Amino acid sequence: MIEISGLRKTYRSRKGSVVAVDGVDLSVGEGEVFGVLGRSGAGKSTLLRCVNMLERPDAGAVTVGGLELTRLGRRELRVARQGIGMIHQHFALLSSRTVAGNVAFALEVTGAPRAGRKARVAELLELVGLADRADAYPAQLSGGQKQRVGIARALAARPKVLLSDEATSALDPETTESILRLLLDLNRRLGLTILLITHEMNVVKRICTSAAIMRDGRFVESGRITELLRRPGSELARDLFPLDTAAPLDAAGVPLEAAMQGGARVEAGAPAVAGAEAGAGLQAGAGAGAGLQAGAEAGVGVQAGAEAGVGVQAGAEAGAGVLTSVGAPTSLDTAGARLPGGGEATTIVDITVSGPEADEPIIADLARRFAVDVRILGGSVETLAATRAGRWRIALPGTPEANREAVEYLRERGVTS
Repeated sequence: MIEISGLRKTYRSRKGSVVAVDGVDLSVGEGEVFGVLGRSGAGKSTLLRCVNMLERPDAGAVTVGGLELTRLGRRELRVARQGIGMIHQHFALLSSRTVAGNVAFALEVTGAPRAGRKARVAELLELVGLADRADAYPAQLSGGQKQRVGIARALAARPKVLLSDEATSALDPETTESILRLLLDLNRRLGLTILLITHEMNVVKRICTSAAIMRDGRFVESGRITELLRRPGSELARDLFPLDTAAPLDAAGVPLEAAMQGGARVEAGAPAVAGAEAGAGLQAGAGAGAGLQAGAEAGVGVQAGAEAGVGVQAGAEAGAGVLTSVGAPTSLDTAGARLPGGGEATTIVDITVSGPEADEPIIADLARRFAVDVRILGGSVETLAATRAGRWRIALPGTPEANREAVEYLRERGVTS
């Protein structure tokens, strides 16, 4: 539905030039909800404004619904924009018009026949849950209600694509949740393709099927959420499911952050060795071994420090998993550091759960099958759009070589690493 290739936009002034979008490629399928994450100044809003040509790109092509907008003239573009709705952080409602009047204004601008406007306004207000507020004025509305008016207005011309520019960033958490539920409902009922930009990870977790991280005008990572979760070293997966508490401790009892890359070996009572000299120091910020977020998700019970045969009590929601990385810290800060197992050789495994296998207790099966004490270092289970998914980090006693069969068992359950 949306295809962007080689998009570039530069802003120029007397003080110099700023490249806001630098060679971005993007593909959003019909009916997909795609989220673009990034900090302020990353180029997100400029990218979105280039999609409906409110900003003319300096280079690249933008195609929406099979129509290449970058080739259209002003008159043709005005017609094409009717198929693209847009909602903003700031509602920009007309204070002198009622709720119904604000929605009707969008129909007036597009030249909709006068005879059908009233019925269409009523239909739209029913759709966004404001049928009883048609005669209210913007000053009488809450922030969430104002955004619902903005959504109704954006849908007036029956667009197939909806662009969302930080639409929930000015709302409180409860109202944000209600707006996200509405957008997801509209996506399903109307078949809307939604491209949204946000700096809120919860927005991506709640409704997006695909996402990208944007930094300095470029995409540094993009893909379907379920695929990113299985990708070793994925920055987005790490942010979606942070494992950031109860990391391994050093000799002084201070938590250490571990870079979980590849199969490393930990000798009893000695620093980890993974192509690094002893005392080289842990590489921080790469997805540290984490502690349990106990009771954070309904329907999933995780017992930390589980004995053999006890792993994740899956209930009806979670369990089956996919191995995403195997290894141990790449280096250690000081001699005598304590890893899970009291300094003994340990194999660290990251497991991701999602999809139809979610009812299978993979960690409990692993413990029983190989008679191994599985320690759960951390994890969480959440709903991503309509899919339950989660991540756990577990520790197996012994080196990766000693745990080869257990690791292969996990791979057979759906590894992508």
